[in-house]
Amino acid sequence: DEELPLIAQGFLEMFAFAGGLSVPLTISSATAVLFENDVLVDQVDSRNVARYVYEVTRLLPQVWAVSYFPTSPAADEQAGRKEILELAMALRDPAVWHDADRFILRDMEEYRNHHCGFAQQAVAGE
Repeated sequence: DEELPLIAQGFLEMFAFAGGLSVPLTISSATAVLFENDVLVDQVDSRNVARYVYEVTRLLPQVWAVSYFPTSPAADEQAGRKEILELAMALRDPAVWHDADRFILRDMEEYRNHHCGFAQQAVAGE
């Protein structure tokens, strides 16, 4: 038991160094949301923590935009043209998300189909 604080510190440092600033900012946002909403404290447990983190990153994205090349510069007549995906706007698009501005623990399938707050999902295409 006396090693638990040291283990927790190790995990937090690992997250901070592995993901740049977005990981500790997400942890901070997730903690703050729980402190600000007593109802959520009773709803979030080990069974739905993934849904909780997805919803936190949907409403409070740590990365607001991602730029990428939609096609290989060699295959595109407009080589070098970048697209910008506005994550913060996409993650609150009312045409995609029911009650887009409300914090709702949604089905994981909805996050898998629509969430683009992580780099690999944001530029994965279809």
